[in-house]
Parts: sequence; C-alpha cells; structure tokens
Amino acid sequence: MYIELFLLDNVLMDMLICRLAAAICGRKLRLLRAAAFSIFGAVYAALAYIHVSLNSLLCKILMCIIMAFALPCGDVREYIAGLMGMLAAAFIIGGLAFFAVYATGGAVDGSFIGGITLRILLFTASAAAAMPSIARRLRQRRVAREQICTLTIVHKSKRYILSAMVDTGNSLIEPVSGLPVAVAHIPGERGDIPIPAATVQGGGVLMAFRPDRAEFMGMETDMLIALAETPICPEALIPPAALPDTFLTSL
Repeated sequence: MYIELFLLDNVLMDMLICRLAAAICGRKLRLLRAAAFSIFGAVYAALAYIHVSLNSLLCKILMCIIMAFALPCGDVREYIAGLMGMLAAAFIIGGLAFFAVYATGGAVDGSFIGGITLRILLFTASAAAAMPSIARRLRQRRVAREQICTLTIVHKSKRYILSAMVDTGNSLIEPVSGLPVAVAHIPGERGDIPIPAATVQGGGVLMAFRPDRAEFMGMETDMLIALAETPICPEALIPPAALPDTFLTSL
C-alpha cells in the first residue's frame, strides 16, 4: 500500500469520526479544525505502523485525549463529553469497517486492512455518513420527551443556566438577520437589538442581545435572547426554529 493512500484513508476515516462525534455531542463541527486534527491522526497512524512503540496502549490513550480537542469545548465538562463522543464514534465507525472486511472474507493485518474493495469502502462511508443525522434525530426526540430542559447562555464572560422549554407559540424572528429569538428573564442583562413582538394585549418591542454562545440540551444553537421584564416560568421559551437542523415533528 502506498503511504499517500494510507494517509488519505486515515484522514477520511478521522473526518467521519469527527463528524459523527459532533452529531452525538450536539456540537458544530468546524471543518478546518477537524481537518487539522484528522491529518495529525493520520500521521500518527503512519508513524505507529513504522515504530511499534507508538502503538502502545498509553500512546493510544494520549491520542484519544488530543483528538477530542477537534470538537469545540468551553470547559472541562464539555471536553469530557466530547471525548466520550469521539470514542463512541470511533467504535461505531471502526466496527462498521471491521464488519465490512470480515463479512466479505477480508483480513486485518496490523494497521492495514486487506481484502477491502471499492464497494466495501463505499458501504462503510455511506453508513458512517448517515450516522450523524440518526444521532441528531435521537437527540431531538429526547428534547421532545422533556418538557422542561436546560438552556446555557454565555455572554460577556457571564454564564447563565436557565430552565427552558420549546414553545411552539414563539415565532419571534429578528428581521435583519432572520435569526430565531428566545424569550428569557435574566435580571441585570440589557439588550441592544429591538425585536417587534405581538401578543394578545397588542404590539410592542422587546430588547434582545446575541449571546456569545447558546446551548439547548447540550446542542449548540444560534439565536437571539429577548429579555422579558418580569419573571416567567420556565425561565426561557425557545422557538422551534432555534433547534438545530429541522423542526421537531412531534412538537
């Protein structure tokens, strides 16, 4: 096997693992960051094949710790969740590849896989590519089952953890950017973006801000936060449009 093909195979496999791990953890995958770590992982795989000492359990654990940084994380808790997601994705995609090899009479020799045809590679890649959407759907069903969930907001070095729920009656949209707008009661915060709002009492304007980061049920999302003047229960109402990917069919 040519070294360039070996590196290419490993880069593609690492990219698939990063994509699936991002879906499992509900993170946005940054392509350049994932590509850099995938290339790093491929180079390690090549060196590990040449130098057996790099194939030790300790080295593999260290590589797992490093590769987990391919997913964006804000604190230790998020990093650990990303690490678990990377390990789960590696087991799933690696298992698919081994199944495809042995099911067609192939064999595994060290770091190289023998007996793989183009058909098997396409099968593995297709199955792995479908995994992220399956993982996201499972996470979305979890959101649909839970009435009260958690919204984490990071804004100007401040972190807020609010009880929240998906409110199908909330259809607020910021006219310029088109971003969905959640409503939350956060004492001490001020908004600088006016949001036209209509209620049963009539029309009005809510002041909103765009957080540096927002996560709903562990899934990163892009939205504005309109500030309610009085306390509400739960503390935040999330529009369905703010959920990652598609709307939940069960909402």
